[in-house]
Amino acid sequence: MKKFYHKLFRSTLSTILTVVISCLAIVLVSYAATTISANIVTGGTLAVTGLSTFTTATSTSATSTAYLYVGPDFSEDTNMNFTGGDLMVADALNVGGVTYLDGALQATSTSLFTGAANFYSTVNVTGLATFTTATSTSATSTAYLYVGADGAEPQGWDFSGGDLFVTGDAYFNNKATSSVAFAVGSGTINNLDMAGGDLYVQGAAEFDGTLYGAAATFSGVLTASGGLDTGGATTDITLKNDETIGNATNNVITFSGTTMAMATTTATTTVGVWISGPAGTATSSLIVGGGAAGDAVSNATASGCIQMYREGVAYRIMVETVGTSGLRVEAGTCN
Repeated sequence: MKKFYHKLFRSTLSTILTVVISCLAIVLVSYAATTISANIVTGGTLAVTGLSTFTTATSTSATSTAYLYVGPDFSEDTNMNFTGGDLMVADALNVGGVTYLDGALQATSTSLFTGAANFYSTVNVTGLATFTTATSTSATSTAYLYVGADGAEPQGWDFSGGDLFVTGDAYFNNKATSSVAFAVGSGTINNLDMAGGDLYVQGAAEFDGTLYGAAATFSGVLTASGGLDTGGATTDITLKNDETIGNATNNVITFSGTTMAMATTTATTTVGVWISGPAGTATSSLIVGGGAAGDAVSNATASGCIQMYREGVAYRIMVETVGTSGLRVEAGTCN
């Protein structure tokens, strides 16, 4: 009997030791690596302190205090330090809802595509940003802003300093002001330095209102279909060869040139130049100045003279040099 109990005790002890050793082996193997061929479902939190690799994973929520890496290994951006909650996605990322960013949105690859994006703070772009359509309450660029397709930039456009280029139409519902210059058209600017408020117009300019200015210079012909009004100023109008037309004296127009020619081909039966109005209206006078006292003695043509032509022959009408009255009509010119 004693021998029987001795065998039984030794067999039981052997079994217990076998179970204990097996459990310890399972624990040690599980601590190193665990492979689960079937699904694992947890009703609570699954906490992993080391690296976890999932071929596929589905979760209602996932939290990582360090980082979350989705997909195969790839070249991470230098800003990714694998701490503080970094998220790395090797391939496409599809978000069905709204994505909120408390920090910055940075696209370090070739492009960033969005169907629609709302930004509630400042969007800083250090490279080129291209928008098919864009709506903003304010937009700031320290270099330039280009709206529309590529076009031929005008003089002075250097892609810096806050330049604005619009390929299509630009409409301003309020004022458009330039503190330097304003150019309309793409012609060559020859006479302006485009500073101090210059205005350049390549083509025609139409003003339905009044045009005010201190001075005006025209290289071509000035046409005023509605008349030209100097505004009553006592000033001169300078002509091509520096002749002037002035009105320094009220109701008197002066000409600086020594000769005023009125070329006309009208027949003698048609009025060419009116000296006075038709009969029944107020009369006017034509005054031809003569020389000073005594000039008639030394110069027979020093008195006032009217020169006329008939069949190519010149005739002159002068005040008689002898006596105090009378006119003399004779062949010849006034000078």
